[in-house]
Amino acid sequence: MHGGKRAGSGRKKVDINLREVEKLETQEEVDKLWGRLGDGGKPQQCGWITDKFGMSWQIVPLTLGRLLQDPDAEKSSRVMRAMMGMIKLDIAGLERAYRGE
Repeated sequence: MHGGKRAGSGRKKVDINLREVEKLETQEEVDKLWGRLGDGGKPQQCGWITDKFGMSWQIVPLTLGRLLQDPDAEKSSRVMRAMMGMIKLDIAGLERAYRGE
């Protein structure tokens, strides 16, 4: 298949594996984008959401990267476990996990 078209069909094949990552500073920004993409879409685990067009997005607060990169493996492990249990990522919940609360 060349050019994203199926042989003989004349239609473009949609690549449903394409992923986009949005990095946001605040929970308000996360919530706003989540709401827009979720309108007609389907929430997934770990901050992923599939919009109404079938495009998958991971909505990631910048805080997550900072917490996961901590040299203290126990702290970053707690954050990872917390994230794995979330649908929409919650900055306050990630920070609580980081502190061990």
